[in-house]
Amino acid sequence: MRMLKGPLGKKEAPTKPYVEAGFRLTYKLVDSLSLEGWAGTISSYTEKEAKAVKQSRAGVQKEFGDVRLHPETGRLIAGRYRSQAATALRDLAGEGWAFTRKEALPPDWKQRISTYLKSWAADFSPFSMHGVAELLILAGYKSEAKEAWQVFLLYPPGARTIPGLASGPPPHPFESTKEILRKLG
Repeated sequence: MRMLKGPLGKKEAPTKPYVEAGFRLTYKLVDSLSLEGWAGTISSYTEKEAKAVKQSRAGVQKEFGDVRLHPETGRLIAGRYRSQAATALRDLAGEGWAFTRKEALPPDWKQRISTYLKSWAADFSPFSMHGVAELLILAGYKSEAKEAWQVFLLYPPGARTIPGLASGPPPHPFESTKEILRKLG
């Protein structure tokens, strides 16, 4: 697992159980839902995903410019590329759906799950796993949704997914997530 460094060089990353559980669930969903864009454990981008990632990289290049970099700065920029790509994929997966009441399952729900999982693999953000869990509930995959919420709960509240950003609360209060799990059985 690659450790992310905070602004003072202190290593901070999601815990190993969170990452391992997330990857186990990813592989399970890729197989059980026959998600497109995955060859075994390797993902490939759809045209829309590739465009979103390319646009996010252009933003990072604009931010840092074309300069010769010290290796430490290069690692920072690489982390920024990864986090921006993850955000772009998460935004694409939630496009037209993320900020709704989530009462109706989008017709392209499997592709959205695939895109959320690619986003999650890029930066281990609980926001991506949150989107996966909500889609699985609406699709009627109760046990898989329960697993996604359990992965979400493993995310340590003080961990960071993007270097340099202050940690904050998860996207959904833990107590509410525990209530969802109780309802799922």
